[in-house]
Parts: sequence; structure tokens; C-alpha cells
Amino acid sequence: MSHDSDSVAQAGPPPPIDDAFLWLHSAFCRAALPLRAPRAAWARRVGGVSVRLEPGAAGTGLPNGVFLRQLMLHVCDTAWRSRSPVVPLGETATELAARLGLDSKSGLMAEQVERVLGAKIFIGLDGAPELSVFDARSRPRGLGGAWRSSLRLNAGFVASLIEQSVPLERRILAALAPSPMAIDAYAWIRQALHGQPQTHTVTASWDDLLARFGTGAQDASAFRPVFEQALRHVFDADLSLSIAVDDEGVSARAAEPDAAAPASAKPDVARPDVPAAPPVTLAPPAAPVVPPPQPVARAPAAPSPTPVQDTISLRSQITGLTQVIWLRRGHGQDSALVGVTPNARFDADRLTVLAVEPMVMQVSGGLNAQDFERVSAWVMANRDLIDGFWEGAITTAEEIDQRVRKVPAVGWR
Repeated sequence: MSHDSDSVAQAGPPPPIDDAFLWLHSAFCRAALPLRAPRAAWARRVGGVSVRLEPGAAGTGLPNGVFLRQLMLHVCDTAWRSRSPVVPLGETATELAARLGLDSKSGLMAEQVERVLGAKIFIGLDGAPELSVFDARSRPRGLGGAWRSSLRLNAGFVASLIEQSVPLERRILAALAPSPMAIDAYAWIRQALHGQPQTHTVTASWDDLLARFGTGAQDASAFRPVFEQALRHVFDADLSLSIAVDDEGVSARAAEPDAAAPASAKPDVARPDVPAAPPVTLAPPAAPVVPPPQPVARAPAAPSPTPVQDTISLRSQITGLTQVIWLRRGHGQDSALVGVTPNARFDADRLTVLAVEPMVMQVSGGLNAQDFERVSAWVMANRDLIDGFWEGAITTAEEIDQRVRKVPAVGWR
């Protein structure tokens, strides 16, 4: 095949157009592009994938941030649909900005376009030879050249794109546009779940995530809260995902489509009662509660509901907390109580009991300030569920599964 061809003939005809999705090369899903402008050549290598950028003409920096991501989405999606290495940019920078949904009045548009056109961008995937994204003929020969209405991709990259593309929802990308890292997190999750069974779960350690998405200036302690904030944006935007965060890392899977969820996703049934409350002592008022994400829409309960016992435990998969929540029925007691343990084992010596009053109070045990704030946020977001179970109005696992709401993980604000 000649590199002068304007089509990738062996790839077949263009696919049907579905404007609900944008298609991105999996390499850019598995290893994030730079968030900030690198001072020199930049590279990221992790998990069998590499992305590398080199500056072009002297005096031009490297592209970065939201613009680079939006442009690569446009480039990959256009080439994937047309099966052609020639990608239109529009007649002006303003027209391109409109296509990308970016503000052309910032004064940075033309500069970023010049950086992209001048840069050399390479990808490597699973041991295959490294590919240049752009054809050399797309790069300007000097600074300040005339606007180019199109660019040309390397034919090898286009062939790889057709085989290694990942569909991302346009609506969700638009919601995540203010946060480049949220776009990265969403693309990574969707790439990992693409083509997998509905029950597949993707997991990654914090070290792996730092290598995929962090910056050179970040260590694990600085990266984690920033990435958790990005995951919060993804969770809010894509209700079809279930995301869990703990000290080991992050896991994500498709949310249960109906009430017939696997047992691991349902509340665990347990027998021990939460101990009777000793005299109440007030804890410091909780910090302002972040509005919780809306619960994932679920189908109506199955015809044969699953009854629950008087005491149940709710694990991280369903609450979003690192601790396990224990609920029980009150049997006439006035004040609803909530139990908290560090893991799924009911251990009275490690149990914290909270009273659900106008503000949440620690009755016994002792959560640290950060954990108390997060658990209190969950309690307030799920007050109707807690009261309903305490009073005996909620009696099935399906109803609990439908009504429980998650709160952000550690570090989310």
C-alpha cells in the first residue's frame, strides 16, 4: 500500500455513522497525554503501551491539556469514520474551535494548533513497532505558517486505529470537558471494559494509575486525591458505571442492569445485632455534605423479592465507603442507629455506633475526623433508606439495592 493514498483500502468501507460516540485509539486510553506543556521531549510507558511527543520547529512547545485531547478525539474519530488519513480541520481556527467545543477567544487556539502540527507524536502498543501519528507532510516547515485546513495521518496509524479503536460517549465527554484527567479516567475505564462480558471488572493499583495518568511532579500521595476527584466526575456523568476506590487502588465495572445482581453486589445478610447504645456524646458537626451522585437507574424489582433479616451489612461496592455499614431494625426504639466496622467481619471491639439525629453523632467507638465526615455524608444521603429499614418498611434486598446511594471515595470533595 502506498503512503500517498488518501484511503486505507484494506480496511473496508466506512462504518455507519453514529453521532452518539467518538472513537479514540486505545493507546490514548491506556496512557494519558500530557496535562501540562512539557519543556522538552515527553514520554509515558506503562503496561505494554507507550506515548511519546517530540517538539517540532524550534521555538514551539508541545501541545497539552484539554485542547490536545479534544483534537486527538476529532482526529481519531474522523479517520475511523472515513477510513482516510486526511482529516479536515476547518477553514479557520475559529471553525476548528467550534468543532471541538472549545473557546476560540482565549488566544491559545492558534498556538495549540501550531504546536500539534509541529509536534511528532508516536504510539507503541503491546510490542508492535512504534507508529508516528502524523504524516511528515502535515508538519509545517517553520513558525507562523498559514493556517492549514487539513492534516494527514500516517497510514500505519490509521490501520492501527481501525483495529484498536474505543467508542466513547459524546455526551459524557462533553460533561467531562472541563477536566482533562476525568476524560483520561473515563477513556481508560471504557477501554478496559470494551468487548468484555457485562460482569467484567477492571482493577488497577495506585502505582499503576500514577504511571498511566500522573505527572512527573506528583507522588502517590499527591496523585490519589486528584485522580479520585476525576473519578467522581466520571461517576456523576456516566450512571452505567460502578466505581470503587480503596487503599489498594480502583476497580470499575458496568452497573447492574436490574435487581437480579450478583450476590457480591447485594447487601450481605448478617445475624448479630448492633449493641445497645450507651449514653450519647455529641461529635463535632460534620463538614458540609457534598451532594451525592444520583443513584444508577435500575429496572423494577424481580417478581420474587429476596427478604432480608433484621440486620444487614452494606459493603464498599454498594456504598462507596471503605468501611462496612451495618443496619438493623429498631423494634420500637426511637432513634435510628448505624453500625460501622473496618471490614466485613462483625467485631464488637472495632464497632462504631452512630445515632441518626438532625446531625450524625458518634455513640460509641471512634472514627477519625476524615472517616467520620465521609460516613456522615453517606448517612445523610441515605437517611430515607436508614429510617425505612429501621422502621421495618424496607424488607427486601432488591429495594435496598435500588435505594442506596454512594458517596465519593477518600479525597473526593
